[in-house]
Amino acid sequence: AIASFSFMVYMVPGLWGAPLKGISAFLPPYGTQDYTTNSVTTTAATHSGSGGNLAPVKYVNELGPYEPEVVKKLGLVTFFDYDEALAASRTAKKPLMLDFTGINCINCRKMEAQVWSHPEVVKRLKENFIIASLYTDVQNIQLPEAEQFESKELDELVNTVGEKFSHLQVSRYGVLAQPFYIFLDGQEQKLAPDGYPYDPDVQKFIRHLDNVVVEYKKRNP
Repeated sequence: AIASFSFMVYMVPGLWGAPLKGISAFLPPYGTQDYTTNSVTTTAATHSGSGGNLAPVKYVNELGPYEPEVVKKLGLVTFFDYDEALAASRTAKKPLMLDFTGINCINCRKMEAQVWSHPEVVKRLKENFIIASLYTDVQNIQLPEAEQFESKELDELVNTVGEKFSHLQVSRYGVLAQPFYIFLDGQEQKLAPDGYPYDPDVQKFIRHLDNVVVEYKKRNP
């Protein structure tokens, strides 16, 4: 009885949209919930007003509802298209963080709720990085016929946005797992020798972000 009452008390803040970090990874994807305190319209407005010319445009309406809760609550701006994010990275003169993720990825939600949401992580992501959240499991957004191609790595015709980003991840970085983070400079060169996989250690992630920024500044004095 005590355990049930404690859980009920823990759940109460969620009624008003507060993040429930302990169970957020096991909840349905944010954009599929029947009621949310942030609509698609709000998401698009946040994007268009957050970065001026650097605001994301492509796939915002389709993928905006699936943004991590931490993005909606803390005002992080994420792009959903690689080329658009790369252009923003070059314009802003900031490193590009590729967030290979998935709508139904439990460990992705854990990282966002437990690591991204830490104040020191949020501060660094906001101030020092352009973020591209590349959803590898999106199957309902078709690529134009001219952009479709055969992937040797996936052994299939790539004709959806999710397949396009899966191909990008495995063909360039030799990994097909989520979450997986790659940090690039404006010339698309890696700023760390290895990608960063799922790891709930907040301080380790902070050190990694700081090392990436140091390396970026070395290359761009």
